[in-house]
Amino acid sequence: MKRLSIIGALPESSFIGGVTIHVQRLLQSLDTRGIKYEFCDYKAIGVPRACLFILLHRGCIHIHVTNPILLFVFVICCKLSFSKCIFTLHANYGRFTGFKKFFLTVALHLSDVPVLINERTYEVYKKSNRNARYIPAFIPPLTEQPISDDVRRIIAMCKGKKRPIVSTNASKYAVDKDGNDIYGIDFLVNYFSCQTDYTLLISDPKSAYSPRFPQATDNVVFINQPHSYYELLKHVDFFVRNTSTDGDALSVKEALSLDVPALCSDCVERPAGVVLFKYSDQPSFRQAFDSVRKQAPTVHKEQSTNNVVEELVRLYRT
Repeated sequence: MKRLSIIGALPESSFIGGVTIHVQRLLQSLDTRGIKYEFCDYKAIGVPRACLFILLHRGCIHIHVTNPILLFVFVICCKLSFSKCIFTLHANYGRFTGFKKFFLTVALHLSDVPVLINERTYEVYKKSNRNARYIPAFIPPLTEQPISDDVRRIIAMCKGKKRPIVSTNASKYAVDKDGNDIYGIDFLVNYFSCQTDYTLLISDPKSAYSPRFPQATDNVVFINQPHSYYELLKHVDFFVRNTSTDGDALSVKEALSLDVPALCSDCVERPAGVVLFKYSDQPSFRQAFDSVRKQAPTVHKEQSTNNVVEELVRLYRT
């Protein structure tokens, strides 16, 4: 295998989100397989030093960034160092417009292997690079940080109300190209504020949303500190992902792997087992929620097998 380098960010240097958790679990999985690599956390050291790292580490370089302009810069550095360039696009096709779309298109053409994380994105972007690969992003956790006492108290408080718990999450506040709240938290807060037989538990580790809803009802609860969302899912009854755009959402597959009923907007293809609804559409969401809320109580199970890492390792070795 060529000298392997991974470019990305971890929760400690950035925030808890699908991309940083994917990178963290990829590194853990490589460690357990005894595969040597060098990791560059571009959020911790800054973009200029990350570029220098790439230029000095010729070999096989796997990039994990979302911003197309930064992706383009890192791909150019790979080409200048004569490295094999692999990048995972942690976004759905059509998410970017204007200059960002242009830079993404160029990066797709220049990279050796672009990895796309859902089928629809793969079908669109494989036309830009015949070496494109479809490899989902979900890697089951090997180890997870236990939930803190503070978060346990919040969960216990929610359970003490004897209401089913509906959970959603947002790594940060962000809007899409049309100005819509990507995570659709405002819709869910408004909806469940009127559904007092349920508790909406919102994972908001950077406190991006709770200040926006100071008058939320007592059945809308925020968790405003870093925590393992996978561990939190073991304590809830329903999971909702109301996004206007998405990639291969980690939390969706975590919920499914634990047998938590998952309701998701239909903005992208979703895995089998998901109940779909239209983004922030009340009649559509009500119908979807009605279809799952009378199911038997969740019995959590953990998924232990996954071939995503094996597929990536094969790319590194070829």
